[in-house]
Amino acid sequence: MTGSTNLEFWQLMTVALGPALLTSVVAIYAPIAVEFFKSRSSKTEIREQKFQELVTAVFEFDDWLSTFITNTAGSEFQILESSALAKMYAISILYFPQFEQSIRSLEDSSLTARRTAARLQYDRIEGKNHSWDTLSEPLEAYNKHKHQLLLELSQFARKTIAVKHFK
Repeated sequence: MTGSTNLEFWQLMTVALGPALLTSVVAIYAPIAVEFFKSRSSKTEIREQKFQELVTAVFEFDDWLSTFITNTAGSEFQILESSALAKMYAISILYFPQFEQSIRSLEDSSLTARRTAARLQYDRIEGKNHSWDTLSEPLEAYNKHKHQLLLELSQFARKTIAVKHFK
């Protein structure tokens, strides 16, 4: 009879304490689980926002370079904001390091175009022949690198961002 009483006692304890124990476990771990999934979702949203900023910065840099060349090699002057290149590097380093090499190539080719524009400005000041044709090769190289970077960005977006939103 003692074994039967022992069994009844544990059955009673399971019935009485089981829901309380389960409630305690859920109360402790549910907020942790919610915070974990919320944190993942928030990180994903921030990463998507930074990706959009990176793509926008590529176009901002393109506009900046165009204005720089017009100001330097041409006779027109516009106020020049700061370049978006630092923003591109910062976002790439923190969130998308796979694009850093393409951004570096874009920077290098833009530097060649900027140097050529500066030479044109010097020639114009010195009264020498001022030919925009000398800019065509550096600008073609820059455009090639810009299009390559944009292609990589669009492929990344199709694989990781767009797929998730349009399933």
